[in-house]
Amino acid sequence: MAHGVSGAQASHRPPTPPTDQRWRDSAVCAQTDAALWHPGCGDRATLAKQICRRCPVQPECLEHALTHNECGIWGGTTETGRRQLRRARLKTANRPSGSSRPDFGARMWLWRTAAGLTQPQAAAHVGVSTDQWANYEIGRRTPTTTIRACIDTIIGGP
Repeated sequence: MAHGVSGAQASHRPPTPPTDQRWRDSAVCAQTDAALWHPGCGDRATLAKQICRRCPVQPECLEHALTHNECGIWGGTTETGRRQLRRARLKTANRPSGSSRPDFGARMWLWRTAAGLTQPQAAAHVGVSTDQWANYEIGRRTPTTTIRACIDTIIGGP
């Protein structure tokens, strides 16, 4: 997202390596109040995430935020959500090659947060228990082939 940063905030940030930022020109958030993207909590965060879900550059925005440790709502996620996604990616990257769960939990989490769903809502949507969803999402358990195919159909296959 094309957020503005005040001078005080900018002076405390590490320099960002130059990258192609043309995606920002298409960001829906560029036409909204910058304060919306730095909410305390509650309704403003929900509204910001809803706007992100409609944005054509949401994936690029999220990847930028993950790479550059941005503050506020970026790519439809909060700072806490991005920390969780980074941990899930790290766990996936540290798995032995040939693992049967490449990024599956991270994709589940990303789909759920982009859709603005809680774990119980996502679980009900795909027809599994909340405990099953949570265990699949964090990579603690591997879903059966049938359940995985169902989830892949709903959230988008690999």
